Amino acid sequence: MIIITGPGRSGTSLLAHAYKLAGADPGGAWDDSSRAGFEDPQIVDTNKAMLAAIESTLLGRRHTLPRAQNMPLQSISVAILDRLGTDRKRKLGQLFARLPTNRTTHFRPPNWLKVDDVVAEWGTTLRSLSSQRVICKDPQFSLTLPLWIKAGASIEFVVATSRETDAMIQSRYAAGHVGYRNKSATRNAMIYASGLLNCTLADNRQIPSILLRFPDFIHELDHTAQQLPLVPPITSNGLHSALISLVSEDKSDR
Repeated sequence: MIIITGPGRSGTSLLAHAYKLAGADPGGAWDDSSRAGFEDPQIVDTNKAMLAAIESTLLGRRHTLPRAQNMPLQSISVAILDRLGTDRKRKLGQLFARLPTNRTTHFRPPNWLKVDDVVAEWGTTLRSLSSQRVICKDPQFSLTLPLWIKAGASIEFVVATSRETDAMIQSRYAAGHVGYRNKSATRNAMIYASGLLNCTLADNRQIPSILLRFPDFIHELDHTAQQLPLVPPITSNGLHSALISLVSEDKSDR
């Protein structure tokens, strides 16, 4: 399995899209509203569950619309929400999630004392997923990669991306991908994720990897395509053509 990751908003979706166009589907779909995507739902859910188990998260948590606890009131609240329609309910949920009181206060780094238990619980799943997937992309790997490695997952290559911290934070807020109450917590999460990813790659040099800086790598597409790992039927020329096509469409902030 080839992993594409970084703290987010640093070109990971662009790279995943390029692989998809070149012939290796990472899974998931493109979300035009947030200008991001191509993340396998099972990979994302697995990473999210493991982060919850080690008491951490990359993006913070945003609470969903509340439901009444009393059964009769719950039925009424469900009926009212359902009558709003999907689009209005989604917008109401977004407004609710933006309230400071419904977001995580501080970034919490992983509780490493719980890693062994999490790996024991999820190890079989991680090994199975890594053997089934040719390529996958998820920013949460910035924090969970040590768990995949410890579980003995089959990881052939890691493509890591980085970006100026302020630009990364700005882009995350613009995309609505933040669950923290303030930018200080968001900054701590981005910096920690970047540092942990670099440490993980340095500590596991048996796993080939590259670090690409965004947006520099979109201005050197020929060199970028030559650095990226290949899997059949992917070729450097195919990746190069895909990257040129995507960058020319001005979908690079992802």
